[in-house]
Amino acid sequence: MHDPLDRPGQVRWYGRQVATLAVAAATVFSLVLLASQLHRALGGSGVVVGLQLDTVLGLVCLCSASWLLSLRVRGRRTLVIALAAIAAVIGAAALVRHLAGVELVGDHSVDLGLPGRMGGNTALLFICLGAGMALGLGQSHRIRTASDALVLSAAAICLFALTSRLFGSRSQYPLPTNDPMLLSTAVIGVALSAATVLQRPERGIGQLLGSSASGGVLARRLLPIVIVAPIAITWLTLLGVESGLFDAAVASALSVVAGIIILVVVLVGSSRAVDRLETVRHGNEAQIRQMVQDISRHSQDLHRTNRELESFSYSVSHDLRAPIRHIAGFAELLSNHAGARLDARSQKYLTTIIDSAQNAGLLIDELLEFSRIGRAALHGRDVDLGEIVRDSWNNLVMERRGRDIRFEVGALPAVHAGPTLIGVVVANLISNAVKYTAPRPEAVIEITAKRDGHDVIVAVRDNGVGFDMKYADKLFGVFQRLHGDEFPGAGIGLATVKRIVERHGGRIWADGKLDVGATFHFTLPAAKEQR
Repeated sequence: MHDPLDRPGQVRWYGRQVATLAVAAATVFSLVLLASQLHRALGGSGVVVGLQLDTVLGLVCLCSASWLLSLRVRGRRTLVIALAAIAAVIGAAALVRHLAGVELVGDHSVDLGLPGRMGGNTALLFICLGAGMALGLGQSHRIRTASDALVLSAAAICLFALTSRLFGSRSQYPLPTNDPMLLSTAVIGVALSAATVLQRPERGIGQLLGSSASGGVLARRLLPIVIVAPIAITWLTLLGVESGLFDAAVASALSVVAGIIILVVVLVGSSRAVDRLETVRHGNEAQIRQMVQDISRHSQDLHRTNRELESFSYSVSHDLRAPIRHIAGFAELLSNHAGARLDARSQKYLTTIIDSAQNAGLLIDELLEFSRIGRAALHGRDVDLGEIVRDSWNNLVMERRGRDIRFEVGALPAVHAGPTLIGVVVANLISNAVKYTAPRPEAVIEITAKRDGHDVIVAVRDNGVGFDMKYADKLFGVFQRLHGDEFPGAGIGLATVKRIVERHGGRIWADGKLDVGATFHFTLPAAKEQR
């Protein structure tokens, strides 16, 4: 069964529009009635509408409260409760007068627009709808359920008044003062009750009607039939009785049979629609299961490929270490043995060979470390980030010897991570900051951290040479360097940092500006005891 409004969010949007239109119509109608009553109360002729002033004021209060609910204005809670309470108090006062048999206006033929002759069912409408709007702002499930029950009761009272008038009855309730609810009040009450339900798309009947699931689709299709069908059947049978086609007993039998037929048709149609929806759902579930299996299989293949690549990288790097060291070692031996007999050009060539071999060895060592990081087991626990920073800084005593470096560390919370791997992250970032602030007569390195939900965002900031942000995507790649040979390095450190951070479920990024400095940010899970 296809519903044109079954897309997520669209049903609720249409519900809000319908609620707004209902409140707007009720408000306009109430303001017209209020203006008419005030005009008559001040001695004008006006149009006789038959409503008392307290009834109109109650309707205006309910309309205002409903507008506040739909507009979601600031401080609406207090205003909604106040306006709804005023309407409920007006209804309660009128109901007490009815039950006590007290009339403030003795002559019913005189309508001065003064309080005193509100219908008893109108009083109940104000009490139920006002209390329902006020309680609907509560947080408790029971209070909100009671609110829904009160709003539905208000709608039932108005529908009873409307159907009574449709069937030609003016006696709407068994109270001593039998003043019926006027048609205008009943229409406004139905509109406000419907709007109140539609303004609550997150729970209760509003949630059901706004749902894009099969239950919501069926509810939206069946609700008009459930409301209209009984009224139409009863009205048609009454017309038959009044025209003399059949008596009241036959009319009752026809009403029962027609109701049964309609319910059976609705039941059969709904059952078929549910069957179709279930068939589609099962088909979708089967497709989803197959997709999950395919993704799982591809993920396993990807992990296996990554492990094979890491093993290959490790094997190649490990196997290359020995010949590279042999080249460097024998080149140094040759330099020591025959260096004095070589001309300047030969010595330069020999020095280039030694330097290249040493750089190749450094690259291989870095690759081995990068591969080891990928294969290392992750044993997370709560660790003191401040202690790791202090240890990393103390280990760089040789790199910062003779340098004027102001090292500032803010309050660093504990994180949940592998201490050894996080030590590698911190050491790399601090070492980079020390290296790239070398041209500064006074270097500044600052480390801070702040909480972000269940994560900790760490920032390592320096006033070094910085970098151009248009090359920021190359920072964390293997062998990617944004600076020349004036700064030593193999271009693997930041790639290692990125891999470690991502293995902890975090992310890393950098901000920088040439000749101003750089800031590296990374996130780690906060310590479990602090979540």
